[in-house]
Amino acid sequence: MQARWLDGGLLDNTVLESDAPISSTLRPSVSVLTLTGANITTIENNHIPSITYLDMKISKSIGKEKNMEVFANINNLLNREPNIAGSTIGRAGVGTGVNGMYDILGRRYTVGVNYSF
Repeated sequence: MQARWLDGGLLDNTVLESDAPISSTLRPSVSVLTLTGANITTIENNHIPSITYLDMKISKSIGKEKNMEVFANINNLLNREPNIAGSTIGRAGVGTGVNGMYDILGRRYTVGVNYSF
């Protein structure tokens, strides 16, 4: 068994998470607050939660010289979906924050044989 844990964190350090309610007419566009004369881009939810994936491998060496291995793998054993993060361009709600660290394929199986000469 193997566990892969990805820590949660901030989506974007350059934006401010807004506590103020945003009207539905502004949600499709980037909202800008003016704070002490500076423009600060806001986002409704600037956090990405942590996630853990479990993988499992079973293998057996066989043959007189133990030069053949039969194996089976299950990646993403619990079939966890990737965390979807809101877009930093526009308001949160449309997921664009899936990157290569997350498992986007879901549970998958591999069976095979390795042979050493």
